[in-house]
Amino acid sequence: MHISTLFKKIKPEIIIHLAAQTSISGSYKNPKKDIDNNLIGTLNILESSKSFKPKIIFASSAAVYDPLSQLPIEEGSKKNPVSIYGTNKLCAENLLEIYNKQYKIPFTICLTVIRFRACMNVGVVFS
Repeated sequence: MHISTLFKKIKPEIIIHLAAQTSISGSYKNPKKDIDNNLIGTLNILESSKSFKPKIIFASSAAVYDPLSQLPIEEGSKKNPVSIYGTNKLCAENLLEIYNKQYKIPFTICLTVIRFRACMNVGVVFS
């Protein structure tokens, strides 16, 4: 079932957009797959949302920021991705901005940093 058909059927009020290709190295190995998953996937969600305007919560990445930014990264930190993955995530953020201005689709961008080692009980604590 195409996403637009699904959205017309269920009319979601909120979409939590976590779908993505998440590997920076993978984005270099297969840039088309990265673009399809991270950028075109976001475009498909936005296009399918124009008629009923659900709130979109988008999981972005620290990869959109300048790697020389001072830590900790803050909302106002300089965005300057240096990978295909980071560039696609930043382009997806820009699409959200454009669709918000043009079609009034509300959105929130969340910076996701998941540390699986902390969940594996290896004595590492992240704050």
